[in-house]
Amino acid sequence: MSSLSVEEAIVAFLKDANDAQKIIVAFSGGMDSVVLLHALLQQTDASRLKAVHVHHGLQTEADDWQAFCEAFAAQRHLPFECIPIQLSETRRQGVEGAARHARYRALYQVLSEGSVLVTAHHQRDQAETLLLNLFRGTGLGGMAGMPYHKPLSLANSTRSCHYRPLLKVSFEQMQAYAERHALDWVEDPSNQDVYFKRNLIRHQVLPMIQQAWPGVESRISDAAENLGESLALLDELAASDIVGCHPTAFSLDLAGVQMLSWQRQKNLLRYWAREYVRNFQLSQMLYDWLNASLLNKNPEAHAKWQLSNAALRVESKKVYYLADFKQEFEVLWHDVDLEELHFDEARIMTHQVNAKWFESPHQVMLRSLKESDLQVFPGLKKWLKQQSVVFWNRTRWPVMEIDGQVAAVLGFATRFEFQ
Repeated sequence: MSSLSVEEAIVAFLKDANDAQKIIVAFSGGMDSVVLLHALLQQTDASRLKAVHVHHGLQTEADDWQAFCEAFAAQRHLPFECIPIQLSETRRQGVEGAARHARYRALYQVLSEGSVLVTAHHQRDQAETLLLNLFRGTGLGGMAGMPYHKPLSLANSTRSCHYRPLLKVSFEQMQAYAERHALDWVEDPSNQDVYFKRNLIRHQVLPMIQQAWPGVESRISDAAENLGESLALLDELAASDIVGCHPTAFSLDLAGVQMLSWQRQKNLLRYWAREYVRNFQLSQMLYDWLNASLLNKNPEAHAKWQLSNAALRVESKKVYYLADFKQEFEVLWHDVDLEELHFDEARIMTHQVNAKWFESPHQVMLRSLKESDLQVFPGLKKWLKQQSVVFWNRTRWPVMEIDGQVAAVLGFATRFEFQ
């Protein structure tokens, strides 16, 4: 597929995002984002756009870059916002990834219903991304590179999209556009540092490949698009397979798909991790561990893999990802989110508390089970086991308190005076 011109790419994007009320432009002040913002201004009204600059403070020139971006927007009567962020990561190689994640978190916070985010990634960026992922030993998702369009589910059920309008525009087209319109931009000196692997690919690896295969960036971009189509088909298959697996933000029941090949179950796990779980990606090492754990027939195995900020567990044929797990909790009843508390047994968490107790001035709380509750509710331990509740939830099962008194153990019993 031949490259698009900047103008053609912008026209196509505005047609795709026709319903977007606001277009949030990630604006670093570099050539790519300057070209993107300038080209958008030629095709749509400035009031529909908003330039957002993320100030990392990583370079001594950072304040100058902010001033440039602010002036660029002011000259064109364009809404502008600067978001300062601080990074906890200080290692050179780590700071690159940390900055990227922090930047996107900041940009996503600006989005609201009816708005979309656009970034200035182009064809060379796509080629670099695919090669970088390939050298890291990626799967099909990494080989597919960056998508042109990515749906976003944000806080408070806000739905938005992230577009990369220039993904089919060559770097040469970007340069030609900037020169044709006499645009100014800022230069980040860290982009020349080949210590960072992406820069190494950009300045040394990719130029060598281009000498042997002229125009290779376009062909790599086409390959990424083809792989993206293959990934979409695998997603469709996984979306069909996941029906009946009771997926939640922290658990997936594979009991009903054990007859499927491991490759298909692996595809299902990949889909679940991406679509349901926040900030979690499975590696080949974890896939191998999951496969072995799911095949283990010992009911007392209690397989567990401790991650830096979560635990991955397998019980029977069920996979759990437990991040920010609280062994003890106490929350107001109207604030209860069972998934957030890592309970996926909602079907048995019933009670017979009379509706009047949920009215003012009564205070209704949900807390974790205490040892003393087992004396008040004999048989509870046995019941939890009979219900196949995972062992770590048996010692923290939800107990309802009303005005400081135990009213019910969810699913098991409700005290008479509260019925």
